[in-house]
Amino acid sequence: MAFHGWVLTAAAAIAAIYVLSQMFKERVPDSSGYVDGPIRFAILASIIWGIAGFLVGDDRQESVLGAVRIENVRERRSDHGLEADEQLIVGVPARFEDGIEAVDRLWALKTPPTAVVAFNDRVALGVRRGLLQKGLEVPRDCSVVGSDATEAGAYADVPLTTIALPHDWCGYGEVIEGFKKKYPEIQVNELNPDAGSADEVEAIKANKGNTGPQAPDVVDVGLGFGPSMKDEGLLQPYKVSTWGDIPDSAKDADGYWYGDYYGVMAFLVNKDMVANTPKDWADLLKPEYAGQVALAGDPRASAQAIASIQAAGLAKGAAAGEAAGKAGLEYFADMNKSGNFVPVIAKAGTLAQGTTPILIAWDYNVLSWQQQMGDNPPTDVVIPETGVLAGVYIQGISAYAPHPNAAKLWMEYLYSDEGQNAWLRGYCHPIRFNAMAAAGTLDQEAMKALPPAEAYAKAYFPTLAEQDANKKVVVDEWDSVVGANVQ
Repeated sequence: MAFHGWVLTAAAAIAAIYVLSQMFKERVPDSSGYVDGPIRFAILASIIWGIAGFLVGDDRQESVLGAVRIENVRERRSDHGLEADEQLIVGVPARFEDGIEAVDRLWALKTPPTAVVAFNDRVALGVRRGLLQKGLEVPRDCSVVGSDATEAGAYADVPLTTIALPHDWCGYGEVIEGFKKKYPEIQVNELNPDAGSADEVEAIKANKGNTGPQAPDVVDVGLGFGPSMKDEGLLQPYKVSTWGDIPDSAKDADGYWYGDYYGVMAFLVNKDMVANTPKDWADLLKPEYAGQVALAGDPRASAQAIASIQAAGLAKGAAAGEAAGKAGLEYFADMNKSGNFVPVIAKAGTLAQGTTPILIAWDYNVLSWQQQMGDNPPTDVVIPETGVLAGVYIQGISAYAPHPNAAKLWMEYLYSDEGQNAWLRGYCHPIRFNAMAAAGTLDQEAMKALPPAEAYAKAYFPTLAEQDANKKVVVDEWDSVVGANVQ
């Protein structure tokens, strides 16, 4: 048994030490083990804090264990010369939502408790949520203690703050809802879903030492950002339990960053606006596509847009890295001069409205947008014939994360079979794809929704050095070479 509390006072520390030394004495056995440890802690808490509420097993369903706990509370309070206040002894089931309900019952009293002791962590976490909903702070307004060493109790630093995770990107809507369903006690605070990788980096830098809701706990950025973030001390190491399934080429050996999913660059075409669907990068320079082609991000900040430039350079025959970056910039400079380029950050809405009839983005994004739009308008998804660039994104935990343990639980969920398959259903190739294929744990229905395997046969995975070199050229020279302010 272990105690997980948010009781940040010297008195509480003394109480916990005392309890741990005493909890093996006078224990009351029942069918599930022993129940006196939490009761002993509850009574001592009532002495230290003054007024304590006790959430015990459910006696409303004729629970023998609940009855034993209630009787123990009464007896132990009597042992310590405390008058039993039946209003403070609340029988609840073992669910998270019952802790929230218990707060409503206890705070309806004339004198609410200054501490609440719950018989398990899940109920205690519910109590904390209920207190937060009432505008109360833990432990300033009320201390909360749970007992049973559950996984959620060990990791719950409620809440978890994410950034730059649009729900239609790689199935993140399903991913986030799946995490919430598995861990309802952890609140997910979502910042700026349309931000780019560079914005995520700046958000960490701007919030060093800030424990408020604007400080991200975790990031999802392009592979090229990982090493620099590590070098700048912006990430902290953590290796998930499925670490061995992540290819060595897609992770930092020390665990500061690790690949999460990948895709290839593709085109999405509004067939109502475009008579002839382009098949390759060279086609996009033709006069018939005047005022129609856009990137799904600002190439000075977005990893997706930066990769698009390298893909165009590869299609021109340049070697990956700096050469492809320069060739790609020349390609987009020509497109801009010809009037084909539209300096608007493209997404499903701009394509449907006709503002950006042809957009360039990762295949998982264009497939997701195509599904959302259905036939309104009808669209084509194109994996180009040349310049088939594959791109890996990475996860990392901020070195300044206000809730590092919740961040670790998030990572464990993302790299579980459940999390990886959610990405697959969002048209991404999860980083554990090969290991899961060998184990037979991939979602086969999701596999059928992806383009045929031959479309990816020419895919090129640039090295980390090549990505870094391309990124530097694109970010540094976009304004001077292309001169289009994408926004």
